[in-house]
Amino acid sequence: MPTAFPSSSKNSTARSNAAKAQSLANPPFWYSFEYGMAHVTMFDTETDFPNAPDGQGGSAGINGGAFGFSGQHGSKNICSPCKAAFESLFYTHAVDVAVFGHVHNSQRFSAMHNNIVDPAGYSNPRAPVYIVSGGAGKVEGLSSIGANMTGNLWAYAHDLSYAQLKIIDSQHLGIDFIRSSTNEVLDSSVLIKSHSQAFVVQA
Repeated sequence: MPTAFPSSSKNSTARSNAAKAQSLANPPFWYSFEYGMAHVTMFDTETDFPNAPDGQGGSAGINGGAFGFSGQHGSKNICSPCKAAFESLFYTHAVDVAVFGHVHNSQRFSAMHNNIVDPAGYSNPRAPVYIVSGGAGKVEGLSSIGANMTGNLWAYAHDLSYAQLKIIDSQHLGIDFIRSSTNEVLDSSVLIKSHSQAFVVQA
């Protein structure tokens, strides 16, 4: 199973933050690691936070939590407790991109915060870009796209697909969605982020 491990970064702030994350981690549901220039944080959006769907008294009725230290699904497949628990953290700590699964299709959204699209688009936005990479499928088949959501730029549920993130350089992150059966690139975009410091906290 995954586990947290000490940072290998030369940056003292990175090492300190990694040590704190390691002390709080409860794998496999919550952990983080560094991969090249990226710091990746993994978390469970179904339990271990207030009103979590799979937690005690959650909307899924599983009563499965709690698994870490740390509702009810809203309309249109939005997990309102997830949004309340995580969105402000993503914005405050300048997360570049947030990748989600569970919904079994592929979608790419604008950079956005509080349902407001960041006017910078994919060129140095303050808000995170959100993608859904759940198109690998499930026994019951893919999930229909449904109504177009605020900030949705691209959506696909016709065939199995997956997302591929590529760190191009220190300021460019490629986001591709690929059809599994043919390796055809269905959608391609580049997020540009120019960080003047390694760890950002914004108001």
